[in-house]
Amino acid sequence: MKQSVVLCTQPVRGTLYFYVRSGKEEHYLFGQAFRPSLWRRFRSGILLDEALDWTRCGPRPADRKVCEKLFKAIPCIEKEYGLALLRKSRRSSRRRRWEDEEAA
Repeated sequence: MKQSVVLCTQPVRGTLYFYVRSGKEEHYLFGQAFRPSLWRRFRSGILLDEALDWTRCGPRPADRKVCEKLFKAIPCIEKEYGLALLRKSRRSSRRRRWEDEEAA
């Protein structure tokens, strides 16, 4: 299973642009005002599960704001591009087996 990574680009005119990379595809999420702490955390990319973990978001309001925006943007990206990035969006093999047994 491919891991999804959240990363940001080089700051452009005081703005960081956040992307999610899943496999070879990159999808734009949102822009955020430049903060050195955000740049240090996301410049090389972190796993999506770590980015959405509230305990790792940090005490700063800018860090919390990024977490909140991620929670809103990821489902939109999943719906628009037909991806399954979050764990709850992925179908488990257990459920598939159960559906197959009912159909037979």
